[in-house]
Amino acid sequence: MSYNFYKWLHLTSLMIMILSTGFLLTSAFVADFSPKLRKKISAFHGIALLVAFVAGFGLLARLGHPSPFTTGWIWIKIFAWLGFGMLPLFLKRGPEALKKNLFIIYSLLIVIVVYAVINKPF
Repeated sequence: MSYNFYKWLHLTSLMIMILSTGFLLTSAFVADFSPKLRKKISAFHGIALLVAFVAGFGLLARLGHPSPFTTGWIWIKIFAWLGFGMLPLFLKRGPEALKKNLFIIYSLLIVIVVYAVINKPF
């Protein structure tokens, strides 16, 4: 598959993941969504995470990156991916102090990842 396809797939799945993160945070604090709807949103969140992960490594392969794990910005993206993957767990079992700050934490996580990808500081 082409570089543009992987890029489109990666960015689209990231947008879906961020939207589903917003819905999950909203369902936890503001609106009372039904459990069935919450499960569907969580499923979209998980599928988008998986597609973003696979498409991201497809992009690295298309770029011909010799060893992607030697660059720091890729590690930042992997840790962010893990952080977004743990969102449902934090909402369900996390401490209340953490739950109240999840919106800020995830917003900063997005900013850090975007900065790392655009500038590739290390």
